[in-house]
Amino acid sequence: MPAEPAPATKPADAATPAERATPAPTAEPARAAKAAAATEPAPPEATVAASGQDPADPKVVAAPVPGPAVDSAPENTPWRWSARNPHAPAFVERVVRCLRGHGVRYVESVPPEHGDDRIGIALGGDGNDRSSISRGLTFMDACERTAREHG
Repeated sequence: MPAEPAPATKPADAATPAERATPAPTAEPARAAKAAAATEPAPPEATVAASGQDPADPKVVAAPVPGPAVDSAPENTPWRWSARNPHAPAFVERVVRCLRGHGVRYVESVPPEHGDDRIGIALGGDGNDRSSISRGLTFMDACERTAREHG
């Protein structure tokens, strides 16, 4: 019987371009998944259970998990800009007048949108006037200080 030929092997440098472009599989996918899970916030039920309380108890309330919904809460709006502040519209108008005094042509106060608590300022108008936007951003902090001092 003749001997079987040895299987052909490719030299390491003979990989196809597709093989070179494909990343090697990770050796430990479980560890990668565990690391990704560690960076995500735990659900409120897990937080309650970890504290030793029964999550099924209706009297137990989980604390809110920090995130975009908590960070943009009305409590985080500065009082001078808050729609709940009865003096906020006057403050914003003083800022707008100051910006106009610095040569900002297109600037106006903007009422809060649904679910928002902050009165805003729009720069640039409908045509997005570059000069108004640039000058408005340049003088915004100074005008806020002026409006606070003269309010």
